Amino acid sequence: MVFNKVLHNGSPTLRVTWTGPTGSGITYIVKYSTTNQAIPPQNAREKTASTKAVTLTDGIQQGTKYYIWVAAIKNGLQGNYSSKESARSLSAPSRVTGVTVTPSSMSGSPTLNVTWTRPAGSGITYIVKYSTTDQAIIELVHHKMQEKRQHPLKQSL
Repeated sequence: MVFNKVLHNGSPTLRVTWTGPTGSGITYIVKYSTTNQAIPPQNAREKTASTKAVTLTDGIQQGTKYYIWVAAIKNGLQGNYSSKESARSLSAPSRVTGVTVTPSSMSGSPTLNVTWTRPAGSGITYIVKYSTTDQAIIELVHHKMQEKRQHPLKQSL
């Protein structure tokens, strides 16, 4: 099984793909749980799929390890479950802190230098948004960046 871990609009999902039997009329049942055991527990959540891929969203919590099993179904008969595989859903980084905005001039052009303290964790990047209205908001969203980053924003005054 292959897992793609995604945070979509702040909600974690697990995208699961697998290899298995092919042919007309084959569907799959995917069971997932936080319980680590060889076969799916009775309380495992399940999702059916008509292809060898499914996105799990129901009950998925950020930063939680899930165990996943897949079985093929044809003509109402279910095959054995696959060996369990595991994946941990993503967690959103903590809030950016220490944001400062300093006006300056680069090559004669007015700019704003924005700095912040990087949240703990790896694989963090940022999206910086700004506005020229009185209700200006600088929003920092994370993904892959360095410890403390300076980002010049050019603005005509």
